[in-house]
Amino acid sequence: MTLLKQLPLIFVLVACATSNKSVQELKQAPTASTKEIKNGEELFSMNCTVCHGEKANGEIGPNLTDDYWLYGNSFQAIFSSIERGTENGMPEHASKLTPEEMKELTYFIQNLKPTEGKDPQGKKSSSK
Repeated sequence: MTLLKQLPLIFVLVACATSNKSVQELKQAPTASTKEIKNGEELFSMNCTVCHGEKANGEIGPNLTDDYWLYGNSFQAIFSSIERGTENGMPEHASKLTPEEMKELTYFIQNLKPTEGKDPQGKKSSSK
């Protein structure tokens, strides 16, 4: 097969290899775009409000807008809680959401503004 005939196959392979980011790469994502935060807000509304409330200020689950965290407030800690669930009853979401969606949801949570709500749970964090 000549190189010219192989080019379409090469482009497909390169596109597939570069578009499928690993979960590890997504957990290390440093900054969020406005679009990613907005997508995360929509995902939160569809998946999280039943436990965390519409304002993320806690109902069955903890308040996600305060400075107190049961499992940590780093990007990786929040992503991992979404991905795997927690021992306190939060279900895993890896079977329901893609790694990209879990990343967007994490960005949204990290960008929440403090809202009065459920009493603090967990350890106080120095910053969100």
